[in-house]
Amino acid sequence: AWRLSGGDTIKVSLRNGLKEYLNSKGIMARVYFPPVHLSNFYKKTFGYKEGSLPTSEKVSSEVLTLPMYPELSRKEMDYIVQEVKKFFREK
Repeated sequence: AWRLSGGDTIKVSLRNGLKEYLNSKGIMARVYFPPVHLSNFYKKTFGYKEGSLPTSEKVSSEVLTLPMYPELSRKEMDYIVQEVKKFFREK
């Protein structure tokens, strides 16, 4: 699988399905931006809970980070794009 030393974050429907699909194709897609207000610190300090900030939670559920780093070849970039398109064509 390709490493992810940096990434390009996209907003996408069916995020979890796309992440699993890309991972199965050897493309390291990751979720790096959970809603900060749902971290233990914010829950304990400010009393936030799921549903407290619905817009943040919705956006967080739709973002996915794709591989992006200087050594990524054009061939690898094309493969990532091809697989993202293939996933959505099949949905």
